[in-house]
Amino acid sequence: MKMPEMRKKRMRWRQMWRRWKRDEKGGALVLFAAFLPVLIAIAGLVIDTGVMAYHQARLAEATDAAAWAGLDSYDRDLWNPPPPARPKVVLIPSEARALASSYLAKNFPAAELTSVEVSGGRIVVETEVTCPFFFMKIFGISEKTLTASAEARMEE
Repeated sequence: MKMPEMRKKRMRWRQMWRRWKRDEKGGALVLFAAFLPVLIAIAGLVIDTGVMAYHQARLAEATDAAAWAGLDSYDRDLWNPPPPARPKVVLIPSEARALASSYLAKNFPAAELTSVEVSGGRIVVETEVTCPFFFMKIFGISEKTLTASAEARMEE
């Protein structure tokens, strides 16, 4: 190439560059395309957090119901004894576990009963559920195990 032709090409590039800097058409599209993955990630995080909060609240409610149901396993023969005896009211452990499991299955079928502790007139129920994620799978997180615990007791 001859020297004058190179200058002309350089001049054309400079003119095009100046014109492009002055002309702002399409700039918003570039910014939108650059921030779209960030917007999708934030939206996914918000949605998955909402799903997790929903599952946690539902699990807590079902666990509370299971604990209260377990209180219905008291020995009814001891409840209204003839006077003057006042025996201590206690829960029947096997019946308490069965009632807690039944109520948990009815209120939140996906939840699992991890433990039931019965002592005297007190029951402690612990449960867990696996919460699936939809958008966080992109970041390698597909699920989270949520737990809940509830205690109920009979007052004498």
